[in-house]
Amino acid sequence: MAAAERIARLVAAGAPEEAARAALDAAEDDLLEAALLLEREGRLSPPAGGGSYATGGPRRTAPTSEGGPLLSSSAAGQAREGRAGRSPLSVLRDLLYKGTANSLEVWRRGRQVTAVPLLVLLVLVVFFFWITVAILAAGLLLGFRYRLAGPDLDRDMKAGVRRAADRAGRLARDLAGQARAAWARFQDGHRKH
Repeated sequence: MAAAERIARLVAAGAPEEAARAALDAAEDDLLEAALLLEREGRLSPPAGGGSYATGGPRRTAPTSEGGPLLSSSAAGQAREGRAGRSPLSVLRDLLYKGTANSLEVWRRGRQVTAVPLLVLLVLVVFFFWITVAILAAGLLLGFRYRLAGPDLDRDMKAGVRRAADRAGRLARDLAGQARAAWARFQDGHRKH
């Protein structure tokens, strides 16, 4: 479906055109997510007769010219359950998937050295906190950089983490340079005696 058609559906449902464009941009062109955003902001009223929106494959109906619903009434019943109705097993399955699909990448000199799934990193941090922190800090001092990667990570979060990693890398390089300079001064002082 073209972006213009998605905007037209949101406008037909009662959203202002500019708000519909902004919501589609924020939702990465996902019509359902954009409708949810607009509803939360109060710019789109919920369907007449109650109901809500949800992901997971409910049937969608085309909006009427009077601004009808984006979802069918049977989909609204399914949507009420939302995430609260999920079984503990499905929640665990999602966490395991996200923990293995996303990873911490280790880079050095512009090349990826290795990648560790976030689930493994979480287990290491929980059970071997000080060892894991010491290894990560030593890696920074040796010129390694860390980066989060994966399909479930938000671009803004990745950019923020990347900026923090860059700052930590610069700090580590500065500290290593100061340590080398102090060591050189120490050696020069002892050579003279």
